[in-house]
Amino acid sequence: MATITSDVGSYAVKLSLGASTNYTFNFVDGTLTITQAIVNAKADNKTKVYGDANPTSTITYTGFKNGQDATILDVAPYSRPVATINADPTSSVGSYSITVAGGNHINYSFTYTSGTINVTKATLLATADNKTKVFGDGLPIFTATYTGFVNGDLPGVINSPPAMNTNPATNSISPVGNYTIEIKSGLDDNYLFTYAYGTMTVTKAMLTARPSNQTRTYGGNIASYTVVYTGFAPGQTETVIDTKATAKAIVDGTTDVSSITDVGSYSIVASGAVDDNYDFTYLPGTLTITKAPLKLTADAKSRVYGDANPAYTITYLGFQNGETELVLDDPKPVAATAPTVTPTSPVGLYDITIAPTTDNNYLYTYVGGKLTITKAGLTVTADDKTRPYNTANPIFTYHLTGLLNGDPTTVVMGVQFDSPAAIASPVGTYSITPKNGVSNNYTLSYAAGTITIIKGTPIVTWNNPSAISYGTPLSATQLNATANVPGAFLYNPVSGTVLTASGGQVLTANFIPSDLTNFNPVIGLTVTLPVTKANPTITWPNPAAITYGTPLSATQLNATSSVPGTFTYTPVLGTLLNAGANQQLKVDFQPSDIVNYNAVSVTRQITVNKQTPVVTWPALANITYGTPLGPTQQNATFNVPGTAAYIPGPGTILPTGANQVIS
Repeated sequence: MATITSDVGSYAVKLSLGASTNYTFNFVDGTLTITQAIVNAKADNKTKVYGDANPTSTITYTGFKNGQDATILDVAPYSRPVATINADPTSSVGSYSITVAGGNHINYSFTYTSGTINVTKATLLATADNKTKVFGDGLPIFTATYTGFVNGDLPGVINSPPAMNTNPATNSISPVGNYTIEIKSGLDDNYLFTYAYGTMTVTKAMLTARPSNQTRTYGGNIASYTVVYTGFAPGQTETVIDTKATAKAIVDGTTDVSSITDVGSYSIVASGAVDDNYDFTYLPGTLTITKAPLKLTADAKSRVYGDANPAYTITYLGFQNGETELVLDDPKPVAATAPTVTPTSPVGLYDITIAPTTDNNYLYTYVGGKLTITKAGLTVTADDKTRPYNTANPIFTYHLTGLLNGDPTTVVMGVQFDSPAAIASPVGTYSITPKNGVSNNYTLSYAAGTITIIKGTPIVTWNNPSAISYGTPLSATQLNATANVPGAFLYNPVSGTVLTASGGQVLTANFIPSDLTNFNPVIGLTVTLPVTKANPTITWPNPAAITYGTPLSATQLNATSSVPGTFTYTPVLGTLLNAGANQQLKVDFQPSDIVNYNAVSVTRQITVNKQTPVVTWPALANITYGTPLGPTQQNATFNVPGTAAYIPGPGTILPTGANQVIS
């Protein structure tokens, strides 16, 4: 008999116990057919994160009877329906169906309702990478590191990568420090972003501090040294430095340069710069101490003619640091007159010069002085004289008292005399008073002499004539005897005679007075006439300048003479003279007539100009900063021996730059 729990199938329906007044019953069995109940298997909705494995699918059943549930499907030979998730770990975010199929049971048939699985975004941690940059440099390219990629995804799959920037905003000259790198606004179909900020660290830039080269003179001071900085960030100058470097010049790496530091080159070192955004490296500059000017003036001196020279002294102007001439290098400056200035030097002014010398710390300039030689005292005494009556006074003479240095009497000139004695003065004694003498080296005082007039013969005056040159005929210039009374002179040789050259030709004269009653003839007067050799006339213009290497030739050695003879040149024809101004050329001329003509010498000056050496110096190849100058750059050659000095010198490291000059 079927019950509510009876399985699907056909069951007999039996009739019984019917009753009716009017009917009798004939029972015919019927059939109860139990059909399968319908159970709806609905896939449960699910959610999973992108990249995760699918969750276990589940089914919710409706329609079970009699308090039954899905566990009855677990009894063999029955089976449950299966829910299939139509997604996998690689499925993008979205909704996917969960379909149901299968399942069997004797009492149930199944209808199916699909479910949905929602794939949600996976969480992706975007971490801004830490960055470091040097102050003054441009901002780095910000990058991120991602944590949470699934399915082998790489950053390239992100639809819109997160944006990154610093907060606060920065630029190339943002101060040294740490800045937050914010990261945000990333978008992707499959990922939901979380963020971790990074840090950008701005480190100090490096400045090079180098003192400017300075020059001062010995004994001076430089108030301050200028430090030049290189390496600034764009648009910045030294005004941004918090604490600027100080600089000082040092000797031997330890001692500060002072006003008494010797002439030379010294390092200027900088230190002490501090800045929030810069560190510092230091390069040395150079302090060049040059010589201080020192003026040396020879002091003026005075002495009397004939005395020894005084001690010469020097006045100095320009000493530094309270120094005196004791500090000057040996040999020390010495003032002197020329060696030719001796006690015999005449009255006048003489240059006192200072012999050139040098000192390490001073540059000398010289101012000459003067030695004044004043006149010495000298007495001029008239010599006593005697003359015949009615004759002219004789030539008055004098002698000198007080001569120095072996001076001759000729140092006194122009002495004149006053005397009352005249031609007609009676016999007696008369004064001779000297006056009006002139001497370069003496102050003159005078003493009188006497003239005694006696009876006598005519006075004939005939001084030895001055020397004449060969070729000059005798004339009244030589035949010029005079008498103090009228009369006539007879000469031998006669006027017009040309005498040969000789040390002394004798001229003779006889004087016959007109008044033979009162005067005796004067017979046999003689004088000596020197007839000197004549000097030939030499014509020789100063030669034009020549260049070193040009031998002397007839172009330069081209003297001519007024008389025949032979020329001998020094230096000789073909000589190569060294370069120099006003070099002496000499010619000795020997006349053919050596009796009447002198041999003569003539000098001329010629200037020999220097040749210019040929210098070969190829163009220089570029070098890299830090390469010291050396033979590769300082490699000039010359066509003559010599020494090359380069500026800058060997070992110099030039700053960077184009077209720098090496001389």
